[in-house]
Amino acid sequence: MLTSCGIKKSATYKDAGKGYTTISSVDGITFEIPLAFSSKATAVTRIANDQDFTPDGIYSYTNGNDEYMFFCMDELVILANKGTNYNFSETEKKENALSSSSVIDSMCSKLGKKFCYTESINDGVYKIIGDVAENISITTELYGDYIGRLAVIEDGMTEWSVLAGVKGSNLSDLSKEQLSVIDTVVSSMKTTHGEGVVQTNTPDYDVVISDKSISTSLSEETEEKSKANEETKDEDSQKDDVFLDLDGTEETGQSEEALQHEKLAAPKTETSEKDIAKPKPSVKEESTPEDIETVVSDDKIEHSNQKERKLTEGKVYSSDIYSLLKTGDYGIIASSDPDGEIKYPVVHLKAILSGNDAVDIVKKQASSTTRYDYFEAPPGYSWQVAEYDIIYTQANPEHEIDVRMLGVDGNTLKYRGVPAPQRTYYVDYDIENDVANETLRNIKVFYAVPNGCKEYILKFGDGIVGTETEHYSAYYHVGGI
Repeated sequence: MLTSCGIKKSATYKDAGKGYTTISSVDGITFEIPLAFSSKATAVTRIANDQDFTPDGIYSYTNGNDEYMFFCMDELVILANKGTNYNFSETEKKENALSSSSVIDSMCSKLGKKFCYTESINDGVYKIIGDVAENISITTELYGDYIGRLAVIEDGMTEWSVLAGVKGSNLSDLSKEQLSVIDTVVSSMKTTHGEGVVQTNTPDYDVVISDKSISTSLSEETEEKSKANEETKDEDSQKDDVFLDLDGTEETGQSEEALQHEKLAAPKTETSEKDIAKPKPSVKEESTPEDIETVVSDDKIEHSNQKERKLTEGKVYSSDIYSLLKTGDYGIIASSDPDGEIKYPVVHLKAILSGNDAVDIVKKQASSTTRYDYFEAPPGYSWQVAEYDIIYTQANPEHEIDVRMLGVDGNTLKYRGVPAPQRTYYVDYDIENDVANETLRNIKVFYAVPNGCKEYILKFGDGIVGTETEHYSAYYHVGGI
């Protein structure tokens, strides 16, 4: 281990110990941040000027791939970035490398007259930790000058950087607690040897929603593709794509086990000879940074952790926290009926009601039922009502699908440091039946949302635990209320 400036510094690697939690949302590395801060952070899906962040608020953001941001501008800022280009290992004048890259739009410079740093090489992995002055830019309206430490790891193919800073002008002016936090964050940073977070592409399904049922349907374009596939199936028989002949038999280059997985992962629908189409496989693939939308210009900094995909009206989609559905979309879930058989209901979130509209619905239901009397939302909260349909492809399903309110990171919603209750309460539902399906129409649930909360997730279903099938839940993004 080499150290510049002749000062005593901690090792480049150190375990965090108690009071810290592991962050693993940047592919390829992990590091530790203080639990006292992280437990109070409000997760967000976007970083933009219109988010109305406050300097004393505690926020976290990740795109699940190459960016992580934790910031309380009055207290502590931590940024992590995969794919930086400092290249400290390739230059002797380390301070010159500081201006060659940035950590999520935030620049660093030497702190004082010399750039003081510690570096090491272990098993071919280079790591450097240096004292830096930091120009932190979260948005064009939320920025400032900080001091702290920058840690950079290079493994010969990829470079990662973690930046931790607090307000101040000199490290000697910081308290022991502040120095300990900064040092622990950067020294706990390490590679995961390919075991980092793997984000998946979210499959969609050739399922078209009619007014009261689910049925597969072919457009003219799909029919032409199906005919082309039929004509060229001999040439493509060695590929892994699945084809359905007009007699309903399958020809594939996949193993029987993989085919069974495909059947379980897709919604079960009734098909006829005319309805047969080439299904889209639900194989999980590693996503790339191009899946994430980031806009940077002279007067605007925006980050979104949502993968870009155009949802076709009437199609059913699976979802996760990086591919959220919105009101009006159809989402697939997996559930188990009372006999233990796996079903694939479809959720259609139709509306979110707030204010007096929500209160009136809750009061009306309370006056017409003996299940409960009307009660006010907790102090600092307001009632909201979600109206949705559950559409089943099998008859006589159990109608109650679990619905929870969560933060946009998929965990308990935290607003201004206070955890919000996840529970939702059933208001009402109407049942409509047809020959092929049983559809529950106009289901309503109500729940308490913190006043001022700008976004959250409604999660429908818990998936199927302990099976080899896909664990589908439907994740809907609610915001702007």
